[in-house]
Amino acid sequence: MCIPWCRSGLVAQLQKRQLKSCEAAKLFMKTLHSIILMAIFTVALVAPPVAAQVGVTWDKKFSGGNRFSVLGAFGNAAVLDKETGLVWEQSPSTTRTSQWDAQAICNTQNVGGRFGWRLPTIQELASLVDPTQSSPALTSGHPFSNVQVDACYVSATFADPFWSVFFSGNGGVFQGACSGGSGAYHWCVRGGQGVMFKINLDLASPGWGRSYAEVSRYRISV
Repeated sequence: MCIPWCRSGLVAQLQKRQLKSCEAAKLFMKTLHSIILMAIFTVALVAPPVAAQVGVTWDKKFSGGNRFSVLGAFGNAAVLDKETGLVWEQSPSTTRTSQWDAQAICNTQNVGGRFGWRLPTIQELASLVDPTQSSPALTSGHPFSNVQVDACYVSATFADPFWSVFFSGNGGVFQGACSGGSGAYHWCVRGGQGVMFKINLDLASPGWGRSYAEVSRYRISV
């Protein structure tokens, strides 16, 4: 049988042990919380999410080689532009064709084992121009090859004549026939909104110099 003072001592020891256990638990939780916060901060600092890197809304600018990324999944035949989120051919055409043929070529193009390519709008094509660079007027450190500077690149933005972009000098946008009068180059793109391009049968008029059969061939959407 334990006398009162003995019982009181046992209770005090139990209370002291419980207090120490509670304090240890609090310290452990505080330390764990600090570790978790540090881990989250480190991940956010070292590896920002891809969605924040790609300017799908065209609200970002990247300098030098940081702007473009060559896509290995496409056999290095395609390049992602982080400013616009568009995917471009790594090597655009080196043969000049009519604007009409350029539409059909891009629509049936197979690059890196994938279809789904199209002729870009004038705004998309112009987004490649970097006026701080010269011949070609492309962002420094770009990964593209065979970019021609002796003539223009045609867009899908329909007009008479078509809107085009040139990369000679400091680059620019214009509406009119390319120099040399033997057609234009084309640079196919993937992704984005594109434009609806439907050719009216009125284009088979003498002023356009197109036959009914030829115009019908290009009644396509891009």
